[in-house]
Amino acid sequence: MIKLKAILGYIIAVLTLFVVLATFIGNDFCARKFINITSLKVSPLYTGGEISKVISLEDCQLKIHKPVFQGLFSDRSKGFVEVDYESKNMPQIISQSIDFDGDGKIDFSIKYDIKNNKSEFEALNKNVVSLNGVYKIKSGYAIKVNLKK
Repeated sequence: MIKLKAILGYIIAVLTLFVVLATFIGNDFCARKFINITSLKVSPLYTGGEISKVISLEDCQLKIHKPVFQGLFSDRSKGFVEVDYESKNMPQIISQSIDFDGDGKIDFSIKYDIKNNKSEFEALNKNVVSLNGVYKIKSGYAIKVNLKK
């Protein structure tokens, strides 16, 4: 009887080991399934908001996000807009004029020197406040610009 208990204990320990390994390996898959089931979304404060338009240029792609003014209970008076600059062959200097609100007028222009990590920013719209920062992302750079309502 003691040997039978020991054998059953070892079998349960080995099976538990496989369950733990399968859980760690499938963790990403399971987490995504659970998130899809519950309809949870990451805050636009972290993701940059929904993409409102994509502009394809010769060697790059600009993804302009919707402006984010989201607060905990209501909209805030200060927000930001994010523009993703994606390219396979990244130039040394990114220079773009952006119309984020779609009114046909340029809202701001930016010139960013990747090598020296220096930027020149010009606000051309009364609601554009300042450059929040330029960030490296997987496929290029993200530009965050502070806005006011």
